[in-house]
Amino acid sequence: MKTQILIRALGALVLCSATGVPAQEAATLDRATALAEARAGRWDHAEAALEAAATAAPTDVEVCAQLALRRLEQKRNKEAVLLAERAAEAVPQSADLQALLGRALGARIGELAFLQQGMVAAKMRRAFERAVELDPSHVTGLIGLASFFLNSPEIAGGSLARAEEYALRVEKLDAFNGAVLRARIRERQEQWLDAAGLYRAALVVQPRNPWLQAQLGGALAKAGQKAEAKAAFEAALGINSEFAPAREGLRALEGTASN
Repeated sequence: MKTQILIRALGALVLCSATGVPAQEAATLDRATALAEARAGRWDHAEAALEAAATAAPTDVEVCAQLALRRLEQKRNKEAVLLAERAAEAVPQSADLQALLGRALGARIGELAFLQQGMVAAKMRRAFERAVELDPSHVTGLIGLASFFLNSPEIAGGSLARAEEYALRVEKLDAFNGAVLRARIRERQEQWLDAAGLYRAALVVQPRNPWLQAQLGGALAKAGQKAEAKAAFEAALGINSEFAPAREGLRALEGTASN
């Protein structure tokens, strides 16, 4: 599942010392210190210690959850699923852990054979639904459900109406992600100007996001507003001169003009 959408981090982060831990001491870190280092993004210090902790205590929820997040970052999605499943099974009443499992399953789908994808997609949907049952305002769970209904074929439960329903719920809690989701739905419906308006709304929140500028350019190009589309693609390149989708969008506009 392609997702360029921001999601809520798992749980509350624990404050830790800014000085860090020397790499040579990483293997001997105690559990609490290793978790604090991981939450601070200092994985070179924490990874080996948390791997050892997960081996020693396979149902240590905090360790499994942090390692699952790390495996998602590393694109080691099969391992992320196994770790997230352990954590979610240990604390089934945690909306955060259900949403983490949904994320991991979603990342894993694209790596599987076609026949396996349907089973994993159903598990992913159940995990996100469970997260929202436990916490109706759970943004990650709501985003997951909106994305499921948007990206799934109708035969597998996909529904633009259901995607819109969840996207509107997201928008009440998170204006940026709600706008992006609704823009993607409008693109699917080929309502290009509406999609452009929603991308502009998201750009109010993240004006330096080249992906958003390129998406805006693409929607405007489809709507026939080529000058505005060119300006959006150029704005994306002004933020990141190597951003390939914006370069491709400009080339497509130039090709249309020459034809």
